[in-house]
Parts: sequence; C-alpha cells; structure tokens
Amino acid sequence: MIASKHFLESSNSSLCKHQKINNIVEFIIGNTTYSYYLNDRIKNGRYGTTVYKGQNENNQQIVAIKNIKKIVDDTEQNVNNTEISIMKQLINEPNIIKFYGDYDNPINKLIVMECATSDLFTKIENTIQEKNKGLNITECIKMLKQVLIGIDILHEKKIVHLDIKPENILVMSDGTYKIADFGLSKMFNDNGIVFLEESCGSPLYAAPELFNNLKKYNAYSLDMWSIGIMLYTARCCIIPKFTKYNIKSLIMFLSNKQDKQDKKFNTILKSIINYKPTKRATAKKILEYLEEDN
Repeated sequence: MIASKHFLESSNSSLCKHQKINNIVEFIIGNTTYSYYLNDRIKNGRYGTTVYKGQNENNQQIVAIKNIKKIVDDTEQNVNNTEISIMKQLINEPNIIKFYGDYDNPINKLIVMECATSDLFTKIENTIQEKNKGLNITECIKMLKQVLIGIDILHEKKIVHLDIKPENILVMSDGTYKIADFGLSKMFNDNGIVFLEESCGSPLYAAPELFNNLKKYNAYSLDMWSIGIMLYTARCCIIPKFTKYNIKSLIMFLSNKQDKQDKKFNTILKSIINYKPTKRATAKKILEYLEEDN
C-alpha cells in the first residue's frame, strides 16, 4: 500500500464530489438560444473557474459547462480568452475534448464542451483501490498513444498545453482518452522550436529545466516531460517528488524503477524522461515507434 498511499497523498486534485445544483442557465450563441440544466458541480479550477455537468433542455444532450468569473486583472483575462481561441481551433480533432460554444456576459464567461464520464486521475485512483496497483501495460500504452495523438495535433498547430496531468486527461464513455483544460496553454506564430520565458504547469509534472532558473524553455519539450511523468504515475502509482536540488536523484529513481515486464514501456519512458530537453522524444517520434512495433 505504500505506492498507493504515495499517489493519493501526493496528488493535489481540484476534483470534487458531484454536488447537485439543479439550476437552469440560458444564453445565446449566434441566433440560437440554449437552455441547460446544471445538474452537478464536477471540478473547481484556477482563476475562479468551476466546471458543471449540464443537460440541453431541448435535445437532452449531456455537456460540460465551464463557468469563468470575470476578473479585472488583464493577464488572467487574457488566459481565459486564449483558452477559448485555442479550443475553437481544435473542433472535431481526435483525442481532444470537443468545443461546442461560448458565451460572454458582464459577469462571467461560459464554455460549453463535451462531457466525459471520468478522468485519468480517477481511473488510477480506482485501480489502486481495487487492485493495489496501477494501470496494466496495455491500458498505459493505449492511454499514451491517444494522448500523443492529441499532443501531436497541438504541436503541429504551434500550441503547447503546459498543464498535462492525469486530472486533465478525460475518459469518455467508450474508454477513449481526450486532452482537456487549455487554461494555461499558449499559441505561437514562430516556425521551428518555440520558447517560453516563464515557468508554468503543475509542479509535480513540471520538467527539470523549470527549476534551473533558465530564461527560456523549449515549450514542446515541457509537454513531453509531463507526459512521461504521467505515464510512469499511471503504471507505478508514484508521482516522483523533486526540486532543483535532486534532479539527478529523480532521473536515477525513474531509471531504476522502470517496469521490467515490458521492453516497449521502458524504451518509451527513457526517450521522454531525459534531463536534456533537446534529447526528449517528440510525440510524432513515439507514435512512429508504436506503429513500427505493431
């Protein structure tokens, strides 16, 4: 139970027990008026955001509605606008949560999107409680492949997610994995490698270079490191804790703890969990490797 306890205690999840709301929200997109019952509160997020489970009053479609409170701070307002802009670019892309529409009023912003049945964090948690171990190799590779398909699409469009973690990988009713929550994501216009000048993301899944006081970071490599830590966590039920003082210890820890049952898993993990950002495998490279291995 040590590994299970480690995972449960280390994760700083913002998920909450479903709470009944039973309110009706009505808003206009284009020339159409939409009415939704808000049935449950699913998640509390940063910047005063809350995600609700809703149901379309007309066609009974189940959706997720993200309510973003209006904030005076320009930086945080830009974050909210960027999230909507990014989601509009990703409509109907595979393994990315679907965007249905948004509404803006003086009090808040509402984003209507596809509703999942669960998320990767909950799936890992349930597996630990039921079997006292993480996801099996087959499920880990399935999850990895689907997340990489989504990430490859983002990177091709010069978008970086910057907050990949189990809570932001949603699980649909058919078992498909989809990337969600673009609240910290950024878009770039530059060709080639793009760089960030600020740190970002969840500390438990943050790349080591973010702890080295660098002035710029390879944005795409940050996403890949987070995926590697998430993959390891899903399989081994442990989220490695580290700081700028124990980076080498972390790398050794991951290398020594790799799953000895599956060579493919080890090869992929080694290609992502690399101290040097330039040596980290890209989403496209790993997808090619997975296809060659089939």
